[in-house]
Amino acid sequence: MAINVKVRMSGKSHAQEKVAGFAAAFLAIYKIPKMRSLALTEAAHEYKEYLFLFPLFLSISLLQKTGFFNALAGLTLFRGQALHIWKARVGPAAAGQPGQLRRAGKSLLVACGDGVALELIELQLEGKKRIGGEAFANGQRLQENETLGDLS
Repeated sequence: MAINVKVRMSGKSHAQEKVAGFAAAFLAIYKIPKMRSLALTEAAHEYKEYLFLFPLFLSISLLQKTGFFNALAGLTLFRGQALHIWKARVGPAAAGQPGQLRRAGKSLLVACGDGVALELIELQLEGKKRIGGEAFANGQRLQENETLGDLS
């Protein structure tokens, strides 16, 4: 005996689709005793998996909404301290090793290789306030060939 069950899923979330799919499958095989037992076992397994993964998905979603992963993108080291680069833009061409800091007028540049440089606009040292690139360069008294990411 063939049983056809159609489930229309337009506009439903992934969880709703899973529940509807389980319900449709369960109704289709309910009349077959061996399949009924197998279906109940599989449904229990999927439900436990959902309960296990839901907190993980929720926490990742919350971290994305708060910008946690974006904050990690601009982290580097400066003289062994964590340095967060909040704002930067492509600056004028600059020679130097990647990560090498240099001043160009009032701008603070970091070389990226192939003659490309980033102008660091807003920075924050670990435990300090956010400041502009010029103020950072003035306050830190940059030395010749100083490099980001360096532990020294």
